[in-house]
Amino acid sequence: MCGIVGLLNASSTQTDAKNLRSAAIEAATQIHKSTPETGTETLSAQLAPIAAWTDPLPGFHTTFRLGTDSAFAKDLDEVIHALEHLSSVVAEGQEQANGFRALEQWNELGVTCQDLHWRLKNDIQEGFNTLKAFFSTPWKDSQRDILRAYWDIEYILRNLQRLEIRGRDSGGISVLVRFPSVETYDSYISNISQSDHAPEWTQRTSIEGLLSGSICGPDTEQGNERSLSFVYKVASEIGSIGQNIREIRQKIQEDRILRLALEQPGIRINALSHTRWASNGIINIQNAHPQGDDNASMTAGKTRLFAVLNGDIDNYPELLAAYTRRTGEKLHQDVTTDAKIIPILIEERYRSVGDLREAFRQVLREFTGSFAIALHHLDHPDLCWLGIGGSGQSLYVGIHDHALYYASELYGVVEGTSKFVKLDGEKEREAGNPESRGQMLELSRQTIGSDTPFLAWGFDGTPLTEEHLPVKTAQITTRDINIAGFPHFFLKEISESIQSVRKTLHGRFFLQEDAQAPFTFNLDESAVPESIIQRLNEGKFRHIYCIGQGTAAVAAIGVAHSLRMYLGSSMDIRATKATELSGHMLNPSMEDVLVIAVSQSGTTTDTNRTVDLVRQREGKVLAILNRRNSDLAFKADGVIFTSDGRDVEMSVASTKAFYSQVTAGALLALYLAHSSGQVDSSTVLDALRELTALPEKMETVLAQRDRVEAVAKEYALKKRYWAVVGSGANQIAAHEIRIKLSELCYKSMSCDFIEDKKHIDLSAEPLMLISAAGLDEANLSDSVKEVAIFKAHSSIPIVITDRGADRFEPYASAVFAVPPVPSHLSPVLVTIIGHLFGYYAARAIDDQSMMLRRVRSTLLSDLPALETHPENLLSPHSPSELRNRLLGMQQFLLSPASNSALEVDTAVRTAMLGQRLLHSLHEDMTLDIEDRESPFEVAQRLLQSLTQAIQELSRPIDAIKHQAKTVTVGISRPSPTLKGAIGDLFRNMQIDTTTILWRNLTYLIAAEPLLKEVRGATLYRVEGLDSEGQPTDQSRIYKETATGIAANLPSRTEKDHTLKGSKWLALRNNSLLISIGRQDGRHIAILPLRSSGTQEARILLMHLTYDEASTLQARLNLLRTRGPIYDQFRASVTETNRMWTDDLLLQAPVECLFDDTPERFIEALNNTDS
Repeated sequence: MCGIVGLLNASSTQTDAKNLRSAAIEAATQIHKSTPETGTETLSAQLAPIAAWTDPLPGFHTTFRLGTDSAFAKDLDEVIHALEHLSSVVAEGQEQANGFRALEQWNELGVTCQDLHWRLKNDIQEGFNTLKAFFSTPWKDSQRDILRAYWDIEYILRNLQRLEIRGRDSGGISVLVRFPSVETYDSYISNISQSDHAPEWTQRTSIEGLLSGSICGPDTEQGNERSLSFVYKVASEIGSIGQNIREIRQKIQEDRILRLALEQPGIRINALSHTRWASNGIINIQNAHPQGDDNASMTAGKTRLFAVLNGDIDNYPELLAAYTRRTGEKLHQDVTTDAKIIPILIEERYRSVGDLREAFRQVLREFTGSFAIALHHLDHPDLCWLGIGGSGQSLYVGIHDHALYYASELYGVVEGTSKFVKLDGEKEREAGNPESRGQMLELSRQTIGSDTPFLAWGFDGTPLTEEHLPVKTAQITTRDINIAGFPHFFLKEISESIQSVRKTLHGRFFLQEDAQAPFTFNLDESAVPESIIQRLNEGKFRHIYCIGQGTAAVAAIGVAHSLRMYLGSSMDIRATKATELSGHMLNPSMEDVLVIAVSQSGTTTDTNRTVDLVRQREGKVLAILNRRNSDLAFKADGVIFTSDGRDVEMSVASTKAFYSQVTAGALLALYLAHSSGQVDSSTVLDALRELTALPEKMETVLAQRDRVEAVAKEYALKKRYWAVVGSGANQIAAHEIRIKLSELCYKSMSCDFIEDKKHIDLSAEPLMLISAAGLDEANLSDSVKEVAIFKAHSSIPIVITDRGADRFEPYASAVFAVPPVPSHLSPVLVTIIGHLFGYYAARAIDDQSMMLRRVRSTLLSDLPALETHPENLLSPHSPSELRNRLLGMQQFLLSPASNSALEVDTAVRTAMLGQRLLHSLHEDMTLDIEDRESPFEVAQRLLQSLTQAIQELSRPIDAIKHQAKTVTVGISRPSPTLKGAIGDLFRNMQIDTTTILWRNLTYLIAAEPLLKEVRGATLYRVEGLDSEGQPTDQSRIYKETATGIAANLPSRTEKDHTLKGSKWLALRNNSLLISIGRQDGRHIAILPLRSSGTQEARILLMHLTYDEASTLQARLNLLRTRGPIYDQFRASVTETNRMWTDDLLLQAPVECLFDDTPERFIEALNNTDS
C-alpha cells in the first residue's frame, strides 16, 4: 500500500485562448441572469463555454497568468461567482422539478456545476495562492522558470498527500534539476563554492546512502548537459495524514542550495515522489523511496538513477545474491528493502548495453512479483520511465497539452487533467502467452502535446499502441477526494451518508397532505419502464432476483426484503450473489425473470457479466447504482441512481452507498407495488412518510458517535473472537456489519441468526454485536432470553435495538437505542452503529501498533549506543527512554488486551526478546558461550519481531492490508465459442457474442457445421427503436460496413433508410432468420445484435454457402436445436406414407432444413424418389 506521483512539464509556454475566455465570460454573464425557469437545456448550453475554457486551464501556465494578469484573475473570479449563482438556481430547480427525468437533468447539471466550481476555485485559485505565499505578486516573466519549478513540486506534494491514505510511514521526493548548459552549471557550482553554503554542499554530496538532503550528481560523468538531483525524505513510525508532506515541504522551502539552483535561467525540473507503507524492510530514512543506484562504497555525489516502487519484487534475495557474486559489491547495511535492487540492477545493465530504456526493459523481465516502478536518471533529465508487472498494482498517466502527470491512483492525476491511460501489468497482450504480460512507458518532455505523448512497450519489447493503452476520461475530480478535515475517509463518508440518503429520496416522490391525491411518484421510463410495470401486472414475471457482490449483495438482500413485504409471495423473490445467478441459476430462456442489480460503481465485473447473460436470455434488468455513465447504467432497462448519481467513496470499506442502496430499494419496491395495484394508498402514504423521516432519524443515531467510540475502546480489545447476529431484517444489518468489521479490523467472524447462535459456537466466548431492531413483542422477548444465554457463556453482548433497551441492559455489556422504523428500514439505522463500532475498534487495535512503533523508533535510534555503551540505556540505575518504553511494552504484551489481534507466537517472542534485552547486561552463565548474545544482537532480533507485531496490529482504515497483492478477478462465464466460417467473420468484424440473444446464439452454433463458407457480410445500424427495443414507423437503418462479396453489392438502405422487410421482421421477433433473399435468391442469414441500450440495435446480414457434405449428426443437431421443427418434419413425412428414418435428412439440400415448415423438404424427397 504505497503511492507514486510525478510529472513532466513542457518547456513551452501557453498563450491565452482568448476566444474560449471571452465565450466563458459571456456565458457567465448570461448565467448571472438565470432562474429555474431558464431550464436545464439552456443552462447546460450556457455552461458549455465555461467547461470548454476550464478544461485546458489546470497547469502552471494558468497559475503564472493569475500572478501576472489582473484582468485574467478578475475574469476567473467572475466565472466562479456565476457558478455559485448557478448552484443556487440548480437547488431551486431540483425542488421544482416536475418529473423524474427533469429531476435527473437538474442533478446532472448540478454535478457539472460543482465540478467546474471546484476546479476553478480549489484546484486553480488555491494552487495559485500557495505559490503566492512564497513569491509576492505581480510576478515577472524573468521568474517564470523558478515559479514553474516550485509549482511542479507543490503539485506533486499535494497529490502525494492525497495518496497517503494508501500508506504513510515514510515518503520522499527526488527533484532532478536540469541546467540549460554546462556554463550555467559551472557558474552555479562556482557561486556555491565561494559562498557560505560551501561546507553544507560538501557534506550533502558526501552522504553515504541516499538520505534526506542528499545532493546527487556532481561527481558523475554526464554529457553536454548537467543535472543534479536533490533528495528529501522522511520516515515516521507514527504520523497523521499530511505530516510527512509538511515536513518534506518545509525541507524544500528552507533549502537555499536548491533555491539557488532553481534561480538559474532556463532550468527545468523532473520530479518523482513516493509514500510508503512498509511491506518489507524496517521503517527508516534509508529504506524510504526514492532509492538510488548507490551501494555501500558510494556517496550521494555519485548517485545517478532514482527509482520508486509500489508492491514487491518477490525474487529480490536471489537477484541481490547474484549481483553480489557478480560484482563483489554490497548494499549499505541499513538498506533492507527490495526496492533497492531496482536502481542498482538497471544502472549496471545501462552501463553494459548503453541504452537506459533497453536496460530498464531487460531488468523488468527478470523481476517476479507484483510491482509498479517509476524512475528518472541524471543522464536523461527530460525523460522518465514507468513499468508495471503482475497483479494488484496500478499506474496512470494523465495527458495534458503542456504536461504529463503520472500516479499510482487516478486521483493523483485528475487535478492536472481528466484524460488518462491506465497501465496493466497482468493482461496478456497475446492470449495464452504469459511472456506478453507487463507494460513499460517512456515519458518525454519533447513529446508533450504531440499526437504521441509517450512511447510504450511490452516487457518482451513489442511496441504498444492506443489499442493497448486507450485514452479515457476520468469520472472523478479532486472534489470527490477531499477529506474535509476528517481523520479518515471512512468516518467522513459515514457522516455524509445522511445527505446521500436525502439526495436518493429527493424529488422521487411528493407528499401533498391536503390534496386529493396525497402523494405522487416521480419516476419515469428511465427509472422503471412502463413495459416492466405491464409485465408485472400481467403476471409474466415469475422470479425477481436481487443481485450484487460484497456490500452491494447485502444491500440486495434489503431490496428483496422490501419487495417481498410489498409484492407478497405470488412470485419467487430472492437475493443472491451475482456470481451465483450466473454460475448456477441461468436458464436458456429467462423471459420470466426480472433482475435488480445493485452496484456502487456500476463497473463490478461479476455483476455486469451476470447482467449481460440475463439480458442475452431475454430477462429484464433494473439497476440501483451510484455512477452515471457507468457500464451498468447502459446495460440496464431502467436505473435508479443513489444520491446525486456520483457520490464517490474513497475508503475501500464502503458505507454510505449501502444506506442509499437499501433506501432506493425500499422506494423501488413501494413504486412497483403501487403501480401494479398490490398495496393501497394509505399503506403507500405511511411508507413514504417513513422514508421522508429516515434522514433525520439517521442524524440521531450518528449523534451517538462518542458513546460508540467509548464502548469500542472498552470492549474491542477484550476478545479475540467476534460474532454478529440478527434475525429477520436484522440479518441484513448483521451481514453488512460483519463485512465492515472484517475489512476494518481484519477479523474473520461468523454471522448467524440470534436464536441459532446457542446451537453453534458459544464455546468461543466471543464479543457479539446483536442486531435486534424492528422486532415484534414475541421476537423481542426471545432475543432478550438469547442475550442472557450469551452473557451466561462469558460472551460480551453489545445490543442495537429500537425498543426494550432496559430489558437488555441486565445482560448486555452495552445497549444502543435507535429510533423505531419499519423493519425493512431498520438495517439502515442499525448498520450506522455497527459501522462506527468497526471504525473505532480498528483504531483501538491500531493504537496498539502505535505503541510498538514508538518502541521500535526509540530502539532504532539507540541501536548504535547499544553496541558501544548498552549500560547507559539498560541499567535500572539510570533509567532511559528506551528502558521505560521496553517496560511499557512488556506490560502490554502480558495484558489480555494483546490477545485481541496479536498472534500468540509473535507476542511471546517479542516479550521474551524484550525481557532478554532488559536483562542482557547480566549474562546468563548457564548458557553456552555460543548461545550468549550481546545487547546489540538481542536488539536486532527484537527489531525484527517488533516489525512483525506492528504489521499484525496495523489497521490503515481507508485501505486494505495486503492490497498490493490483492486483485479483483471478475468472472468470465464464457459464452459458447463460435467456430468455423461464422467464428472467423465475427472475429474479423469484432462482433461481441454477448450482443446475440442466447436462442440465436445456440441456433448459430448448430448451423455452423452445415456452412461451407460465409462469402460476405453487411453490418447495419438501426436507430429510432421504442423503449422496448422494438422497431417503429420512425425506425431507420444505415449501412455501416461490408466485407467479401457484400462490399460490392448495392444496398437498398443506401437510398432508402426505412426499416422494412426481412430485416424488420428479424428485429421485431429478435430472431435469427436464415433463408433465401427474395430479390436475388442468395442464401442469407439476418441476425439482430443488441447493444447495451434498448434504443438502438445492429443487424448483421451474412451471405452463406452450404456444405452439402455435412454429416447426419450435424443436420439432426440443427433441427433439434430449433425446437419442434424436427417433430414437424417427421410428422409431415409419415403423412406421405413414408417410413421415417433420420437418414432422410441427407437426401434433401441443406437449405431446406432452415425453413420453418417442411414443404420444401417433402418436395426435395419427392424429387429424389422420381
